[in-house]
Amino acid sequence: MQDLQHFKNDITLILSKDRLETYDNLEQYKENLKLISLITPKISNLE
Repeated sequence: MQDLQHFKNDITLILSKDRLETYDNLEQYKENLKLISLITPKISNLE
């Protein structure tokens, strides 16, 4: 359970190093996730 607490406190622990290097900062990554969350339902409706 303690391992899960680490993930909750630091999202970078569950992201690959390669993925993190593609972003200038963690905020940019979070913005990307927001965009994905907006687009995904629309894509599923199309299918």
